[in-house]
Amino acid sequence: MDGRHVSAKALNVQTLGERGDLSATPGSQPWAIAMRLSVQAALHNAESSAGHLAQMVSLLREHQGYRQLFDQQGQPFTLYETFCYEPTPWGLGYDPRDIERIIEERKTAQARAQQPALLLDHGRPTTEEQVNKGAVGTLKRGSNDADYLTARIARDRPDILDRMKAGEYKSVRAAARRSPPRTRPSPSSDVTCRQRRAVSTLVTKPTPPPPWRGPPSATNGSQRGRKKPRHGPRRRGR
Repeated sequence: MDGRHVSAKALNVQTLGERGDLSATPGSQPWAIAMRLSVQAALHNAESSAGHLAQMVSLLREHQGYRQLFDQQGQPFTLYETFCYEPTPWGLGYDPRDIERIIEERKTAQARAQQPALLLDHGRPTTEEQVNKGAVGTLKRGSNDADYLTARIARDRPDILDRMKAGEYKSVRAAARRSPPRTRPSPSSDVTCRQRRAVSTLVTKPTPPPPWRGPPSATNGSQRGRKKPRHGPRRRGR
């Protein structure tokens, strides 16, 4: 066999040990290797910019750089989705839909604060809220979704929202930690006045005595309650 020929499996191992080159021609193998490492690092870094991650993923798909990379079996990737599903270090190790969701959730707090969604006030969810998942605009009520947190901050803490617009916070979650949700008494602790009076009556009202039955009888207990005869004793001889 020609010594210059390199098997796909050996090439796969070789490319895993390389760092690549982002300045190389887009779509080339050195460029694809560097882009794979950059996207993997950005996905695992929660503080990474959503715009930067979205741009790298878009370029990787546009120039089909994944076709220059290999899976665990040493076979080149032919589809972007296969490259996403393949575990690291060969692929990205994510569902493509999850990658899009991560990019959406990592949008900067400054960008989200410009047009926060409308969040309804406290109270039992209406029919409209239940259809819209808790708030106007299909937000998940009570969740950690970035859009919901932004809407909650806009409702409860307009001062924090202004600081978000100024770019003070890197993420929505960082701003949400400065803005705890409003609380209200739980139904179990919200005792009405009528309930208080009922509880007070049960505690303070004395136990009534048993009904009066007259003075105790001098007869034996076994004779108590027997009726007297209507007529006197019969005379003997009659």
